Amino acid sequence: MSAAGSTPALLRLCLDLNVWVADFLGTRRGRRGGSSPWLADAVRSGTCQAGPLQLVVSLGMLDRLALVLTREFQVDADAAETLVRAIGGVASFGPAGDHPHALVGGGVYPLHDEEDRHVLEVAVAGEADLLVTANMADFETADVLKVGDGTRIRLYPRPGRATLIIAHPDQARNWLRSGVPPLAAVERL
Repeated sequence: MSAAGSTPALLRLCLDLNVWVADFLGTRRGRRGGSSPWLADAVRSGTCQAGPLQLVVSLGMLDRLALVLTREFQVDADAAETLVRAIGGVASFGPAGDHPHALVGGGVYPLHDEEDRHVLEVAVAGEADLLVTANMADFETADVLKVGDGTRIRLYPRPGRATLIIAHPDQARNWLRSGVPPLAAVERL
């Protein structure tokens, strides 16, 4: 419940693949204290101090994650498939019950990297409030803002919808752990 006694609004988060990889590596190394594991745990639980959380992810993102885990981290293909199915299940069984998205078309956003463009398109199509990535430079264009502590965020205005905020895992974790929804945090700066 919020201070006014109403239920907090559902927050929709799209976690870039680098967040899931950092979560995987933290688990593998027995280090669960970082921002990426905290964010992954929060979306798995479907809630945090800022309110209910819904994971926004696509089938393409899950396929790519399985490929990265098998090729770059020598994870058995069956184990990688089990992991990405579990992540898809997090989306399907989250507060809004969104299944992983299947995007057709795309290429609308001016990003050079095809994978980053796909992640951004998933975040927009899935109406995410917050896209979390450790690779902020991959999403930089002329309208990236630096806020408060120097953290870079990227705002994508969307007609008729709230602005999509792209933030580093540390910033996203700090906002969500403090109970402040991302847009409210940005508006305070």
